[in-house]
Amino acid sequence: MDFITHVLGDVETVSAELSTSWPIVDVYNEENHVVERNIPKHAADQAFITGRLVSSIPYSLIFRGGDPMDQKDGLRWTIIAEKGELQLSGDTVMLNIGSDDLKLRWKEYATGKIKDIPITARKEDLSHPARNVGMALDSFAERDGRGATFDDAMEMHHFVEAVYQSARRGGVAVPKHE
Repeated sequence: MDFITHVLGDVETVSAELSTSWPIVDVYNEENHVVERNIPKHAADQAFITGRLVSSIPYSLIFRGGDPMDQKDGLRWTIIAEKGELQLSGDTVMLNIGSDDLKLRWKEYATGKIKDIPITARKEDLSHPARNVGMALDSFAERDGRGATFDDAMEMHHFVEAVYQSARRGGVAVPKHE
């Protein structure tokens, strides 16, 4: 949600449904061998979250556990606008870490044409996690205001708290804003 609020603004309302589809799981080691079987799991592996941003833009998020049908389907972020649709897709939801297969596309409603938009990254010679840390350190050193702050972390904490509140009680929750 952090990348959405960074681009489109703060969350005003949250409505959430959380569920556990796989209550019993196996634990695997690094070599992908089962080390423990039939372990009870209590964490949600499905999350359906909707609401409105302060700017009145509606949003909806769906997170699911397990492997995607196709490895390239880990992320699909669509921004639907008046003149067209922007879609970011890739193999992971971890945009803060990055991915080699992120794809950005624009569909113009008037013409129906779809255009691929190149994504350029700084520090291409580094692995994705190192690139992320490098850009964060550069931002901190340059004091350009792009880096996350404690206030940003508190906003996300309040958002997650509102997700759990809505899921527990039902209905809409309003995240606290500092």
